[in-house]
Amino acid sequence: MRQRLRGARLSIEVDGTEHNMDTTSVTITNEEADDDVVTFADLAEGEGRDWFLDIAALQSTDAQSLWSFNWDNEGDTVSVTVAPHGNEEPTADQPHFVCPEVEVGPPPDLGGEAGRENTWTYENQWRILSGKPTKVTGA
Repeated sequence: MRQRLRGARLSIEVDGTEHNMDTTSVTITNEEADDDVVTFADLAEGEGRDWFLDIAALQSTDAQSLWSFNWDNEGDTVSVTVAPHGNEEPTADQPHFVCPEVEVGPPPDLGGEAGRENTWTYENQWRILSGKPTKVTGA
């Protein structure tokens, strides 16, 4: 039986710091690039696509939170590693996806709806500047 991805163990590191305590959703997405000129070489290398890291996370003003990192580092370039299986070391069956150059998105939302039990979250999109993430298998 093939190993399936499930929403229980994903790990995300930003500049080497783990942020799975904060994130509720992490998705690597892509769309057709807005470039007016794409060469055949670009297409052969998988270019012609814009890549993004879509993040949903808890709002937290703790100094070590992803929210604070996002707030303090908007526009900076960072490295991001996504381990969809939550494993520390990549393997052929449980790879990591490495994005060496990612532009931190705009300042995240702050605040939300009133309620004693409400937990405020935010959504943000970071642009992957280095193109298609590298699938690392550890081999």
